Amino acid sequence: MRVPPLAVGLGIYLPTQSTLMIVVGAVAGWLFDRRADRTARPEATKQLGVLLASGMIVGEGILGVVISAIIVFSGKDAPLALVGPGFETAGKILGGLAFAAIAIGLYRWILGLASARAQ
Repeated sequence: MRVPPLAVGLGIYLPTQSTLMIVVGAVAGWLFDRRADRTARPEATKQLGVLLASGMIVGEGILGVVISAIIVFSGKDAPLALVGPGFETAGKILGGLAFAAIAIGLYRWILGLASARAQ
């Protein structure tokens, strides 16, 4: 198996929370590429897959910068926390479920657009 050096470097250098969207975006793009080969207009479907994947990756990067700026300017460790530390486990579970629901919803929405374009 050949792994590009840039991917290895990113995996070593960046923390997991920074690279999660890269993996999710890559998987979404790969799924769209596989589906695109079975359509009448594969290039249109592949373009939408690339837009979805890059939108997820760039969106995560922008939100990371915004949240970092909020932390720096507020001077607090968790300026967006609405509840105390006792809610941390439930918050992580709810956040993960919300993330999965949004990612699946975006994938299905783009899939619908791709199906409409293919006809």
